[in-house]
Amino acid sequence: MTPRIVLCMPTTAHRAVSMYWALHFRLLPLPYLHRVIVRSDYRVDVNREALAEAALAVPGATHLLWWDDDIWPAREGIRALLRHQYPITAGPYRDKQGRPSLMRWHDGRHDRVDRLQPPGPGQHLYADAVGLGWCLMDLRIFRAVPRPWFQFAADLGEDCYFFAKVHDVWRLPVLVDGDAACGHEMPVRLTVDNATEPVWSGLGQVVEVSPPAS
Repeated sequence: MTPRIVLCMPTTAHRAVSMYWALHFRLLPLPYLHRVIVRSDYRVDVNREALAEAALAVPGATHLLWWDDDIWPAREGIRALLRHQYPITAGPYRDKQGRPSLMRWHDGRHDRVDRLQPPGPGQHLYADAVGLGWCLMDLRIFRAVPRPWFQFAADLGEDCYFFAKVHDVWRLPVLVDGDAACGHEMPVRLTVDNATEPVWSGLGQVVEVSPPAS
């Protein structure tokens, strides 16, 4: 069956995306794209809950693709996720504290996680939970897992909360593909002495903005 993907983008209220992200969105190949839904709120868990519900209501849709408004996916990132034909696939990235977005339950406890090193190009691994910045899901998961799907709880972000529920229902890990590695935008600051801060961080790499030559 040909996939029909609903692209879901949660964003915070009154947020403007960067020019770099907007260009990335414009130029990124997105095969099998069926619908794009954007929703803004002050809480990302509320956003994700409403977006998943909206995706389920799209006629003919088979998959939901999460794409955060500060994540830069690889050019062939969506094809890398689709080729596995697996219920949940994700691209690795680092969070804004520099930690990998791949997690494993610590001693089976959902309230504690260990971080996993990301797979390299041509490699993949399985994680118990991941950050949802670039993650493809079969929509049938949402029909099998009881609501609420996303919620902030004690010691749990909305992403780990969701994957804990998936684990309870299906014991289903997430397939993480190194060919779908993403960059994560970071704050940028230019100073009078031409020093720069990173604009985004990838997996083991940093791209910086430099002032134009005088």
